[in-house]
Amino acid sequence: MRCGFGSSAHFANKWGGSAKSQGNGSQIRVTGVLEQVQDEVLREGILNHPSRKFLQAWKANGIDSQLQILRLKKGASVEWTMETNFDEKLTVQL
Repeated sequence: MRCGFGSSAHFANKWGGSAKSQGNGSQIRVTGVLEQVQDEVLREGILNHPSRKFLQAWKANGIDSQLQILRLKKGASVEWTMETNFDEKLTVQL
């Protein structure tokens, strides 16, 4: 499954974004290939982790089968803003 999506840039510094542009209309575009992970131990670890208590309700309501675990392969990211839209971009391999 090929994917591409954008995100607000609160993680911009990790990908080389500047503090000046961070959170100021900055976007991070991520592209790559998503593969579905079939790992029951990982899935149970995610569902039962203390920081994900909201997922406990999924189990209680019998909808935990809706949880899909995806892994990004061959990922790359690019940060941009409206001001830098047509400038040359720095691609960061993830």
